[in-house]
Amino acid sequence: MPIRLDTPAESMKLNWFGNEVRFPIRSADTSGILSGQLATLAPGTGNPPHVHTREAECFMVLEGQIAMKCGANSVTLNAGDLAYLPAGLPHQLVSSASLTTKLLVLLKGGYIENAFIEASAGDLNAMKQTFAKFGVEILDEYQAAYRPVGFELVNDSHAVIRRTGDGRAVWMAGDTYTIMLSGSETDDKLALVHFDIPPGGGPLPHVHGRDFEAFVIIDGEVELYADGALATARKDDFAVLPVNIPHCFKNRTNQTSQMIAVLVPAGFERLIVEVGRTPIAGQNPPPIDDAEKKRLLQVAPRYGIKLRPEIHF
Repeated sequence: MPIRLDTPAESMKLNWFGNEVRFPIRSADTSGILSGQLATLAPGTGNPPHVHTREAECFMVLEGQIAMKCGANSVTLNAGDLAYLPAGLPHQLVSSASLTTKLLVLLKGGYIENAFIEASAGDLNAMKQTFAKFGVEILDEYQAAYRPVGFELVNDSHAVIRRTGDGRAVWMAGDTYTIMLSGSETDDKLALVHFDIPPGGGPLPHVHGRDFEAFVIIDGEVELYADGALATARKDDFAVLPVNIPHCFKNRTNQTSQMIAVLVPAGFERLIVEVGRTPIAGQNPPPIDDAEKKRLLQVAPRYGIKLRPEIHF
């Protein structure tokens, strides 16, 4: 089936320091270039201080609140906020003392999920040894100035902290797309886009020829089309879409739906900016018109996108 719909009931899950970690985006989905986890943290819990030596890491708070140390900084991330941390920067996360927190965690490379699988049943010392094999140093205590060998030049300025409402909002296809993390901030490794999809909203059918895409439904529901298959995705579902699959989505409810698009590599967010329009305060996005369709037809090939208007969905 061209759509893999990962639901809370069917997803692979593991225990991690007493909390549940779900694996909706597997390395097999992305040919080893990305893995994605959804961590549900009980109030006042988190992970030990650690540092990655192989990959950058992105955190996005979907619900609740997290206190994060990264390098010399201490920040609080609320629902809708995100952080993108380079390899080599020590960090630690602890959830709010009063809130259960849902945290989307995205890591370049496919080996981290294997580290979780191997280490989940062991004690802390066993976990340290296992994670060390996969390029993660678990520290005995937080050390803001610590840098692994080869990462001495990594500093706090290399981290990206993005607050809800601080992304770049664009009207396109009758929806509002807000770019939360762009390729210019991740060396084109990753982009995250927040979609506000009003009733009846959704893009034209199209094909991504370069980038893997996954949708995280954070409110409401959408109907998905992918290469003739249909699926309905609801809150907390992940829709995983491989490259070169004709697809689109529609909000067929009477309420606005929201989701996060995960794009690897980055690039599609630039098409959104080039084709879309700047929102007008107090107004709703207009439906797609002939002028926007013309811009799409002209611009899309440069981003490896092929429109499929003959598909009626």
